[in-house]
Amino acid sequence: MIKKIKTYKDLPFEVGKTYQTKMSVDWTFLVKEIEYKKDVVSKLKGIWSNSPDLGICEVYRIERIIPDKVVDGEMEVCGNCGNPL
Repeated sequence: MIKKIKTYKDLPFEVGKTYQTKMSVDWTFLVKEIEYKKDVVSKLKGIWSNSPDLGICEVYRIERIIPDKVVDGEMEVCGNCGNPL
């Protein structure tokens, strides 16, 4: 049985936008500044929702911030094992 699943693409981070985190608590991060190194995001600076009194902080592990996603297309996979066809 063939099953179709959607594939997603990450959108770039935007200044002034709030993002969810992959942390075990329900924190969000408001991006205030983005630094690039060779067209790749190297640093995100912003405000944590749980402690805005800290001011602007840097995120050292950018992979902990969940970017927005957009549907990129569909992919056919096996309905039993999930392997791509």
